[in-house]
Amino acid sequence: MALLPPSTENLLIAFEALATGKSLDDAYLLAYDLGYRDKLILVGHKGITTLERICSEPDWAKQPAEKVLIRFRGGPGGIKTIFTASVRSYIVDRLIRTVWSSGLEHTLEAIRTMWGINVITANDPILAN
Repeated sequence: MALLPPSTENLLIAFEALATGKSLDDAYLLAYDLGYRDKLILVGHKGITTLERICSEPDWAKQPAEKVLIRFRGGPGGIKTIFTASVRSYIVDRLIRTVWSSGLEHTLEAIRTMWGINVITANDPILAN
């Protein structure tokens, strides 16, 4: 297994922290804003569906993202592996993909907008003061 660059490891830690305590609704809103409408498989349930469809059921919408297991395609770079993991892990995977494809600022803006978390980067002028 290849080691991740230190900046990616830091992003994983930061995004894991941001995604902790979020509901499936929160996960869906961020994934939708980032442009991800993946097909998912709920572990223990029959059929392939999307996070939007899962969240349309009131019993599921408020479930903690770290407790609901799904299968999804993800992984580093161009490798398309099927993972069984929590919805939180799925969101972290998509946040990292967005950083790689669209940049950190775009990703942080989605977090600010959809989750209301005011995140800043190390080179933000606020930190320079």
